Amino acid sequence: MDNKEELLKQQLQELKAGYQQELPERLAEIKDLWQKIAIRWSGQNLTALSTCLHRISGSAASFGYPELGTCAAKAEQLLKPYDKADRPPDSSQLQILTSALQQVFQYPC
Repeated sequence: MDNKEELLKQQLQELKAGYQQELPERLAEIKDLWQKIAIRWSGQNLTALSTCLHRISGSAASFGYPELGTCAAKAEQLLKPYDKADRPPDSSQLQILTSALQQVFQYPC
C-alpha cells in the first residue's frame, strides 16, 4: 500500500470515529425534538426533526450503521405527510410515528 492509500484509509477511520462519537448527541437531538413535538405540535420543530433524520438516513450506512439509516429513512417518510399539514396526526398515527422514531433515537451505538 502506498502513502496515499494509507493516508486515505487513516482519514476515513478518523471520519468514522468522529461520526461514532457524535452519534449519541445526534440521536438525543432527535429524541428531544420529538418530545417537544409530542407535547406541542410545531412546524418548525418538525422541519428540524425531518432534517436530522434525513442527514442520518443519508450518512449512517457510510459509517457502518446501515440499520440506523434504514430506520431514520422510514421515520422521515412517515413524517412527510405532516410537513405541510395544519394539524397534528391523530393518536394512532402519533403512536406509529413514536414507534418509528424510538427505533432511531434508542439505537444502540
